[in-house]
Amino acid sequence: MNHTTIAFFKAALLIATLFVPITGCNKLVREIKLTREQMVFSLDDAITTIQNAPTSWQNTLSDLEEEFSEDIKTNMAKRVSILKNEMIGMTETGILCLMDAVANRAIYNLVRLKAELLGEVPPLPTPHLCSTSHYTIDLNNTASIRREVVFYGYDFVQREKITATLVKSNGDESYMDNAIHFLTNYQFVLDLVPYSDSNLKNFKYVSIRFDGEEISNLAIQIDNIPPPTRTVQVVPPIFGFIPPKVGVSDNYIGGSGAAVSLWANLIQDHNQVKLRVKMTVKERGGDGTKADGTSDNHIFYTAPDSWHIKRIDAPQSYSILNNWTGSDNEKNLQLELGLWTIYGYNEGSRVGSDTRVSVNFNTPFTIIIEKNN
Repeated sequence: MNHTTIAFFKAALLIATLFVPITGCNKLVREIKLTREQMVFSLDDAITTIQNAPTSWQNTLSDLEEEFSEDIKTNMAKRVSILKNEMIGMTETGILCLMDAVANRAIYNLVRLKAELLGEVPPLPTPHLCSTSHYTIDLNNTASIRREVVFYGYDFVQREKITATLVKSNGDESYMDNAIHFLTNYQFVLDLVPYSDSNLKNFKYVSIRFDGEEISNLAIQIDNIPPPTRTVQVVPPIFGFIPPKVGVSDNYIGGSGAAVSLWANLIQDHNQVKLRVKMTVKERGGDGTKADGTSDNHIFYTAPDSWHIKRIDAPQSYSILNNWTGSDNEKNLQLELGLWTIYGYNEGSRVGSDTRVSVNFNTPFTIIIEKNN
């Protein structure tokens, strides 16, 4: 609690003792205590608001200033007003480096005001990292390029609590003694000069921690050897699909035939290749008999264990739109995906059974697979 607030409370209690009855004094003390509790509640509410919506910090501080601008709360309102102006100044001068940095600073200052109000020791600010000169420690680079990693941020006040640790894949750790050197409260350097490549290769990453909690890490990248690949030729089995009838019309296509829309695409999953087909057949005239639907994913290739699909050397999608009439009951289309045969689009065809598509993959697919890391 600052000296002005303490002085106010002392003066209020002295006046109560000298000039009002004991019952009045007790009432005034209760009012002072109640006002303090109200201010603590308001500070907690403002902190929560800014934590949940960082961009609301300025409106939240303005609301808090207005709420405190009465009688006994006036001094606290002035403190909030000064805090708000400091935060606005930081956004205008670019002192802080993250979009949410001003909100973080506002939250910290409100926590500090609350501690003073309760007569507690205000906490020191928590450091925030914004960026770094290196995002990995690439051992493929020369030592001169990667021997120092610079971190930028703010509130590097509790310097003894900011540490660096080497971490192995199995979780074993090695503390990096005297590896961090502070330049300012906004910048520090991770010194890797004492660490050879042969030493660093034994670890997975460097962990930057504050008071034991990780706030950043740098992966250690060793020689980049591409994983092995294979090329496989696949001829999938014949695939057929019957779209369901939709609507309330009858089940038959009339003499004007039907408009057919066909769409297909290949789906590259992690270790599988799949085909999906959508087919729409609509009677041209009559009562608009229609079949429409999308097939399930038809799996036609699965990579071996410990391998995954890298790419497919084939177009990934196809679409066909045409109007067919006449006495023939099937149409063959040779596409890159194979031979597509469409049935049941002429007069008398029954949707839901005659109307369908069949895909004969008479051309092999070229699929590139890659070994998992």
